[in-house]
Amino acid sequence: GLDAGDELLAIDGFRVSADKLSDRLKDYQPGDSIEVTVFHQDRLLTHKVILAAPSPSHYQVVPLDSTTLKQLENFAGWLGVPLESI
Repeated sequence: GLDAGDELLAIDGFRVSADKLSDRLKDYQPGDSIEVTVFHQDRLLTHKVILAAPSPSHYQVVPLDSTTLKQLENFAGWLGVPLESI
């Protein structure tokens, strides 16, 4: 597989750089199989990779119309302030 620190060189035989990676990946959909060429510990390797859906870029927390005491406690424990103070 791929590891942190691997240097990505090509996708499906086409050279790719960090600034062009997003543009290159726009040609594919989640579930597509691609071939990536990387340097891994100074060895040139090629791997087949199945693309996953991208992770959301942001999340939004919204209050529920009604909450249980446990939910209120979890919220306060997570953010360090009670829901009513927001």
